[in-house]
Amino acid sequence: MYNYFTAVMTIGVLTFLALYTTHFIQIVTLGGTVLGAACIGIFFALGAWILQKVRQGVLRWSLEMLLSFFVLIAVVHLLPGWKWSCSANSFLFAFCLSAVITGISEIVWRSPCGEEKQKNGGK
Repeated sequence: MYNYFTAVMTIGVLTFLALYTTHFIQIVTLGGTVLGAACIGIFFALGAWILQKVRQGVLRWSLEMLLSFFVLIAVVHLLPGWKWSCSANSFLFAFCLSAVITGISEIVWRSPCGEEKQKNGGK
């Protein structure tokens, strides 16, 4: 549970900073930025927690990338005051943000050193 809250806070703060400092996704109010970043953090961390059951690394990373991209697009379309401009720069921003969120998620959800070996009987 600690990893879930860490993932929500880390991804939420990272998303807030990315959205606040760039102008690829236009947001009307600061409160909308905070709410959107919190929603992205909560829903992505929940999805990443569920995807931890997938053991193949590349498949899990791909699914997490898609999940983070779809969560970002869903939040943009569902929250009032958010405007998505359909340009190559916006899609590149969303792709890069999804890649960074996926990387942060893998770091947060990684098990501590030695825990894997103890679960597998020292192998």
